[in-house]
Amino acid sequence: MMLYQLLMSSHGNSAASKMASLLGKHLFQISGQGPPPQKDFFQLLITNIEVIWRSWTISVRLECQGAAPTELKVSHDNFLLQKMLHQKVDAVFGRRILEYTRSLCQGKFDYLERLPNDIVLKILSQLELTDVTLLAQVSHRFRQVRGS
Repeated sequence: MMLYQLLMSSHGNSAASKMASLLGKHLFQISGQGPPPQKDFFQLLITNIEVIWRSWTISVRLECQGAAPTELKVSHDNFLLQKMLHQKVDAVFGRRILEYTRSLCQGKFDYLERLPNDIVLKILSQLELTDVTLLAQVSHRFRQVRGS
């Protein structure tokens, strides 16, 4: 019960600060190819202090060969204000990743999603089957672990 209370606590900065300190430097990272027809490659990295957007131009055209990768670093607060960067993240990685990035920049961390598998399994082993089913309905991570 104590673990649940700590994880689900949204009141009191001290509990939130303690949990946030467990997250580490990198909060989230994703990379992939942009939407067609381009072949460009992108990476989104969210650290505990900034958002980093990297892109690599992939082209057979001579004028694009040897082009250096680009990198844009902005603070969490600045990311929340940068609509052009929001559009890029949405276009490459989708609305779900954009909303998750915004949440991280606002300090809204999903601690349940970040738990190690052994702890998730320990939690699931303490629950009734009906509770496991309900939890899997609201948590992608618990759904994955339950199915494995």
